[in-house]
Amino acid sequence: MKKTLILLLISLVIQTIIVDAKPGKAAIATGLSIIIPGGGQIYNKQFGKAILIAGAEVTTAYFIQEFNKRSIKAENEQEKIKYENYRNNMIWLLGGEIVYSSIDAFIDAQMADMNKKIDISIKKGGVYLCYKF
Repeated sequence: MKKTLILLLISLVIQTIIVDAKPGKAAIATGLSIIIPGGGQIYNKQFGKAILIAGAEVTTAYFIQEFNKRSIKAENEQEKIKYENYRNNMIWLLGGEIVYSSIDAFIDAQMADMNKKIDISIKKGGVYLCYKF
């Protein structure tokens, strides 16, 4: 029952991200990026980045679990410490990936309408750059 409810909630969130959401809202993009691997990038319609980031985060989470299992099954203290250190390093890496992902989603959301605000034109006398606030 719990698994079905969780899968239903995840599918509703993904449907909202892909179909209903409009890019440009930085807080939503950042929050989704923190909660769902690649969620902020999907929200910003950056599907290539989403695949890379989600793949990196899921792979790192797998190694965290694997090194934790190996530390539990370790036969001696030295081997246990080695796998615990590997696991801890992977936890730091996952944290860094999540921070990178959320910053990337925030910046992409902020710059979603940047092309609409900048006007570069060539006129008699030079090149003009106009930025609309």
